[in-house]
Amino acid sequence: SGRVDLVISSLTITDERLKSQSFTQPYFIASLGIAAKEGSDINTAEDLKGKTVGAIATSTPEKWAQENAEKIGFAGYKSYDTLANMLTDLQNGRVDAVVNDMIGLRYAAKQTQGFVIKAEIVTGEKFAMMMPKDSPNLEKINQAISDIKSDGSMAKYFEHWFGVAPAEGSVTVTPMPVPTSAE
Repeated sequence: SGRVDLVISSLTITDERLKSQSFTQPYFIASLGIAAKEGSDINTAEDLKGKTVGAIATSTPEKWAQENAEKIGFAGYKSYDTLANMLTDLQNGRVDAVVNDMIGLRYAAKQTQGFVIKAEIVTGEKFAMMMPKDSPNLEKINQAISDIKSDGSMAKYFEHWFGVAPAEGSVTVTPMPVPTSAE
């Protein structure tokens, strides 16, 4: 529609999106996290058997939970509108565990008490900035991302906000070309 020049959010590169949009290089690879109360016997996805699990509505974590509920054998599932509401229910025992983007859980764990991250589920989804197909700004923005990766700024911001350093050689610290596929 020509009304938006750049979208910066938790957007992932998909082949479907690449048909109609352009993306910068990825700056983050997503994974999901499972969080539970400290002292919980939940340590893996398989430990969710017989447990009530929560996730945010229409999210990748909810999709994972719905796809795995029967296979793992959840006792129940609750859908939430916000991370804050979901974590409140976890802290108050209304759910046994929650599944969310790992990065959101890491940030929340720095800000909130009453839960710990118990397991990671690697999804491989790549986060990037999105703009109109063949935007004239694509290469400039991609170069700016490369610059903050190369000078160490991206790693510093990542560690500040998420409490851990990004993996060496990861897309968070390694300059990359503009993607042509989601691979």
